[in-house]
Amino acid sequence: MEFREIKVGELEAFLASDLYRQSTHCPISRHRALSQAANPRADADDPALALAVEGGQVIGYAGFLPDRIGQEKMYWNSGWWVAEEYKNIALPLFFQFLQKSRERVLLTDLTPHTEAIIRRLHFFRFREMAPGLRGYLQFNLGELLPQRLPKLAPLRPLFRLIDFKANLLLGMRNALRRYPIAKEIRIEPIDAFTESDRAFIQTHSENELIRRGPEDILWIRDNPWALPSDECAIDYSHYYFTAVADGFETRLLRFSWLGETKAILLTRRLNRHFAVPFLYFEEGILPELTAYLYRKLIKGQCVHFTTFNPKLKAFIQQRPSPFIFQKDIRRTFAYHEKLESLIPADFVLQDGEGDMAFC
Repeated sequence: MEFREIKVGELEAFLASDLYRQSTHCPISRHRALSQAANPRADADDPALALAVEGGQVIGYAGFLPDRIGQEKMYWNSGWWVAEEYKNIALPLFFQFLQKSRERVLLTDLTPHTEAIIRRLHFFRFREMAPGLRGYLQFNLGELLPQRLPKLAPLRPLFRLIDFKANLLLGMRNALRRYPIAKEIRIEPIDAFTESDRAFIQTHSENELIRRGPEDILWIRDNPWALPSDECAIDYSHYYFTAVADGFETRLLRFSWLGETKAILLTRRLNRHFAVPFLYFEEGILPELTAYLYRKLIKGQCVHFTTFNPKLKAFIQQRPSPFIFQKDIRRTFAYHEKLESLIPADFVLQDGEGDMAFC
């Protein structure tokens, strides 16, 4: 077994290699590789993948997402997987990831299992983040219960029937509800950012750890890591992470009031799950902003909506909404101790930081 590194500038060549084409396990989708090659914060010699290879086959991989805090380069971990029969190489592979990133590592959205491993390493520092909100618009027992209790899998058709009937009633209820938007509000898609847009984003991102610019947001919108199933002819069943979705849409929008920008946001709908990875706004626009979101959620028959924005969360909780149930959800954030001096005591993370804008 050996470890190999694929750099950002080598991703396109890697897609054409025998190792990529012949491996039983796919380490990266084609569109994700091309997206990462276009990352405006990445250099050609930045690491993109750490691979574990045996007998001409990829048996494990860890992904890098190059980023910056100010002018300081660092890397989000974006995927860490090993084949079941090679679980003993998981930690050595992660140490390869640390070595290639020079330990300049940020972590977020960890599974409980991964978090437990990272905490045992002792050289990562965890920062408690304010909990987010997940609001549910539909019953989804047919998916949730068999996942949590596999012994209930044979009853999936029954649960789906219950979901169908309950959601019909919810649909009738939501059809009667109105979420008005003032006629003075203009909501328009953004094709290209203006200088005014750039200034608005700068003004409303002063406390953010990773301050995004228009180039970053356009890259995320135009280079998704998931494609609608009718736009992807490649079989990614041998890829552990999401590459194809039944439904996927991103929208970049500007809200303005009598010609003055009040909000800029990037929305994402993935398999009937809705989120706002990037949101810059003035608080006075929250009534119209939430009304727009509720309309999109209902029209798209979304199962749930997630936000970690504290102001948006508080506004939703204090007023009527289409949600049948709301709960707090935890968010993890960790960094290598070598980055301690770059992490302020108080900072803001947009919902889409790390690779969450893509997933």
